[in-house]
Amino acid sequence: MYEDSSEPSAYEKFKETAKTVTAIGLIAGFSLGIYSGITSDEKIPKYQWMQNKIRESSEIMEDYFEEREKTEGEIVEEVIKEPDIKYGETVEKMVPDYSEKDKEKLGIKIDEIYDMVKSNGGVQNARKEIVRDFDYIKDNAENNQEIRALVGIRMIESAGRIDSISHTGNAGPYQWGSFIAKHYGLEVNSSIDERFDPEKSTEAALEYLRDMKNRYDKWDFAVLSYHQGETNVNNLISDHIENKYGEEVSNGRINGDILEKYGVNLVDVLEDKKAVNNTMNPEYSLSGVNYVQKVFAATKLFEEYLKNNDTVEITNIEKHIIKEGDTLYDISKRYNTDLDNIQYHNSRILEPSLIRPGMKVNVPSGIYEKRTDEIRDVY
Repeated sequence: MYEDSSEPSAYEKFKETAKTVTAIGLIAGFSLGIYSGITSDEKIPKYQWMQNKIRESSEIMEDYFEEREKTEGEIVEEVIKEPDIKYGETVEKMVPDYSEKDKEKLGIKIDEIYDMVKSNGGVQNARKEIVRDFDYIKDNAENNQEIRALVGIRMIESAGRIDSISHTGNAGPYQWGSFIAKHYGLEVNSSIDERFDPEKSTEAALEYLRDMKNRYDKWDFAVLSYHQGETNVNNLISDHIENKYGEEVSNGRINGDILEKYGVNLVDVLEDKKAVNNTMNPEYSLSGVNYVQKVFAATKLFEEYLKNNDTVEITNIEKHIIKEGDTLYDISKRYNTDLDNIQYHNSRILEPSLIRPGMKVNVPSGIYEKRTDEIRDVY
């Protein structure tokens, strides 16, 4: 048999040394004298031997990577120059007027966070809930950006659930605070809380997003304001402009014209740590830095869900008009359904004993398969 007597390659040395270093890691505790009774004098030569092996492995690793760089340098260089932006289509649909450079920046950020969003069990469960309530979105939205913003926000804010309540007291599928909910026409009192109403909260969320889109003329900043609030976003942009250009622009003047004048884009603003630390709501600052990316990633996740499912099993909902003497318990018996299920789909009714004649309640009545082709057509 032919025997190759040539010098082994750096890669072969690397493999052999890696085995040695792994073994060192496994026995290091023992060789350094973890057990009682081993003297310091005995530890010193063992420690020196281990240090020499680590130094040797480090040198071989350097040789290995140098050799690899010579043989694969062109490939490595190509990857660096042309990053794989998997979710560029999502950016194109949400912010089509952005420069290619800004689209690329945002696309990379979405790509970085997509796997985390996809692995979230709540976000996955939200997709079915949104399919069920999609007519509320479709019937009120005027364009694809509005549809996607509503879908992504609901998936991230509440995992789609109607009865969701956060630790801050925000409530419903779109996580409204009580004060701003009332400002946008939702009834919030001791017996009724329309933040939990999927139809009315959808209408209110869309109205808010339109107001913010009209202000900033950019959907990503409109979405960020949904999480952070208009005042915080204005302060964030104002501070960023001052930090980058040394010019003061009052938060009250922040609008689409100002963003265009200074070439403000979301990624640069959120990478301005000084502005973020100074102005973002402290309670939401950590999630706020990634909020828009998560929402846009969720819209992509929903799109993939539609492509992979021609039909989705959802709960059928019937409307029942309350008559004198009706109770939710009586209605559950009449429709042969679970009382807890009725209460979930009517989470807006905080005090069931106060239901009144003429009020409409949602009654779950079995499961059916809803086709997704109509949703795909508008999404």
